[in-house]
Amino acid sequence: MALICCSTPAQHKEKSALRRMLYVVPDALPGQYDWKPLGNAVNGTVWFGTRLDAQGHLGGAERLFSAMEIHSWENFTRYLLITPENEKAAQQLLSDTRTAQRSFIAIAGLLQKNNSIAGVQLDFEYLPVSFAQKYVAFARGLKQHLPAGRTLHIAVFPPIGMPQQWSGFHKLTELAAVSDGLFVMLYDYHRPGSKPGCVSGISWLRKNARQLALLPREKIWLGAPLYGYRFAGHKTTAISRSGFTKLKRNRTEADGCLLVETAAGVQSYYPAAALYAEYDALVRENGFAGVAYWRAGFER
Repeated sequence: MALICCSTPAQHKEKSALRRMLYVVPDALPGQYDWKPLGNAVNGTVWFGTRLDAQGHLGGAERLFSAMEIHSWENFTRYLLITPENEKAAQQLLSDTRTAQRSFIAIAGLLQKNNSIAGVQLDFEYLPVSFAQKYVAFARGLKQHLPAGRTLHIAVFPPIGMPQQWSGFHKLTELAAVSDGLFVMLYDYHRPGSKPGCVSGISWLRKNARQLALLPREKIWLGAPLYGYRFAGHKTTAISRSGFTKLKRNRTEADGCLLVETAAGVQSYYPAAALYAEYDALVRENGFAGVAYWRAGFER
């Protein structure tokens, strides 16, 4: 939902100056996409689909480059989101030095051949806390192997409000020190497996912002959801803006979230304009790097 536009030239200039990143899943990108989530122009795109296997080999990049050629992507800074193929691959990459080195060389080689890619973002999740320091070492090693001028960012869980077995794997202070920045996944506060509720909320954002402000602020990106959730008994599914808008029942709003509930007890939540305004305000107030939206298309 688009934010209310500012009324004065000075305010408009301030809004435009805020940096915004957009995650892209090529197979799910809507046709004729305008690259303006919530009406905001983005500065860069992070492309999902590049994976490391248990041998340290990198796959999926060529498919992403083909997608980039198809879609309008000029004038954007472009990054590759790199994930492990599965948990076994992730643990092997973090535990075996030769496998890690092989992955570093593969990633660095890919960047050397493609000058249009500004850097990479690592996204390792749901690993045991015992692997936390190994992940810091892996990130440090990868950073040292990247070509000059290319950046390394890391996707991390927020410090407050997520299961400790998830967030404990991400040592925020150490990861911030060995990288160019952290993309904090400030969504899925309510999610599949949790009680019904909004994917994010203003009060939760503020609590996390206070903790994140203790880190190097210029390295912190606040991750924002472009989706909501529909809770129907034990089944929870992601819902887009258009899917939520089609629900004709009365809406209520609280803590930056809209709710529609049916007589059968099905609850659908979607971020309100107030939530997105809060992301922007927290970035400006704290001097954070910017806002990163997950993912392109759900806001339509």
